[in-house]
Amino acid sequence: MLELRQIRVAGYEKVVIGKDAEAKLHAVIAVHNTALGPSLGGVRMWPYASEKAALRDALRLAQAMTFKAAVSGLKLGGGKAVVIGDPRRDKSRALFLALGQMIARLHGIYIAAEDSGIEPRDLDTVAEKTKHVTGTSPSRGGSGDPSPATAKGILIGIEAASRAAFGSTKLEGMTVSLQGLGQVGLALAKLLARRGVAELVVKQQPTQLRLQQPRGANWEPHQVAAAAAAAAARRWLRRFW
Repeated sequence: MLELRQIRVAGYEKVVIGKDAEAKLHAVIAVHNTALGPSLGGVRMWPYASEKAALRDALRLAQAMTFKAAVSGLKLGGGKAVVIGDPRRDKSRALFLALGQMIARLHGIYIAAEDSGIEPRDLDTVAEKTKHVTGTSPSRGGSGDPSPATAKGILIGIEAASRAAFGSTKLEGMTVSLQGLGQVGLALAKLLARRGVAELVVKQQPTQLRLQQPRGANWEPHQVAAAAAAAAARRWLRRFW
């Protein structure tokens, strides 16, 4: 049975923790602000070390969604859902049905979407219990995987930074550091390869890196230690800011 517990957090309209032992759901939904409209934010599934860590992530991401919606001129607020679990092994139909029930019980102040560890088919299951969800499969009338559009937005940002630093949006011959090569990272890597980027420095687990290398590129992403990747990014940024 789904049990909800609301907690008070200064600056947030509503924060709830949901648990369903039978469905193995343990989730946090944070609604930061609905002044402009219902809060919109993706569902993230991650093996957080603790509920406190999951709560911290939900809070920061919900607040960021408020700012992103406002600066984009959208009639939406900011919210976020995080599910504690490993998306590679902890997903189940029961879990996503319980999550759908949890979202439904917020009566529309939070609209779910896709984020790390979540696929459109997962949201299809969530949608069986609530209408307050977007990003479902195109076959169900949804917008599907948002990662290509997200990657394109990041590329535009990289090109803008290049124009500010070098006076040109051309990326040929550059080295770019990526943190992760998941759905968004892979799509971005492919776009960067088409722009002629010479090398990618990728912080990623080796097995995932080998499975997710972009095909047809004229370079091969290589793994570096986390500290080395962070140091390389800092050195690159310090040249311009």
